Amino acid sequence: MLITVLVIIVAIWAIYTVGTMLYNRMTIKNYSTSLENIAFDAKMTGQQIIDLRDPSAFRVKHIMGARNIQAGLLKSSLDAIRKDKPIFLYDERGLQLAGALRQLHKAGYNDVYTLKGGFTTWTGKTKSNA
Repeated sequence: MLITVLVIIVAIWAIYTVGTMLYNRMTIKNYSTSLENIAFDAKMTGQQIIDLRDPSAFRVKHIMGARNIQAGLLKSSLDAIRKDKPIFLYDERGLQLAGALRQLHKAGYNDVYTLKGGFTTWTGKTKSNA
């Protein structure tokens, strides 16, 4: 009986995890253009580059020209983001992108690019404050 309950719990957890992962991937695919490192670097010049990571990670190192709007504060910071210019968005590993993209889409931002793999994959110019 206990084993059956444990198997059911693990199965529910696995289904939830896979479902969430697929939902997030579809959100990223539907609400942004996901770019590899080189393409992101080539297109971002003169655009809005937003780092969704926490401020301490941003202060240590970030993409040159990026500004920090923490993912959890994005909704309250939408007035600081222009709708007439493309948005180049990244986080540490791509895990916070889906929520941010849903907020941006709901607010009418449609020209959004994301860095595939997040900042951990970045090989372009950075600014370090450490």
